[in-house]
Amino acid sequence: MSMQTMPSTSDISKALSLLVGKKAWGLRRSHGSMFFLEIGEPTHNNQNQVHGEWHFLFQLCHWHIHSHANLVVGSEDEQDFIDQAFSSLTLGEITQAMLDDCNDLQLSFNSGSILNTFSTSASQKADWTQWLFFTPGNIAWKKATFGLPTSGDIHEA
Repeated sequence: MSMQTMPSTSDISKALSLLVGKKAWGLRRSHGSMFFLEIGEPTHNNQNQVHGEWHFLFQLCHWHIHSHANLVVGSEDEQDFIDQAFSSLTLGEITQAMLDDCNDLQLSFNSGSILNTFSTSASQKADWTQWLFFTPGNIAWKKATFGLPTSGDIHEA
């Protein structure tokens, strides 16, 4: 995947705003606390895997999902607990998708749940990928530990 630096958050904010009203589904852990979140209509990729027309892969970041001031599940939880929480969690439609002042991601859902990503240390490796955001137009946004998200065309290996 080729990435190009964007000068501001306006483009990623515009892309995130297109998620509002779309259903979130397919919440599944891949390895450790890394997970996928599918959004919108199901589609098939070149390997015939089903993804949402929009989807995230959360990788090297801290995250938690909370609802009504109660923490539901977080990246520091045991893998079995994460799997159990994901299997019983219904998020619904996205009501808000935004980056905060530190460029951490917040997704709010009509179920009352909120997904937050966040950095816990200023000494984390700058080249760690916190999350990838795939759009229907074969564009992927990449959020590294420091700085603004970058975008580029998706190039499959």
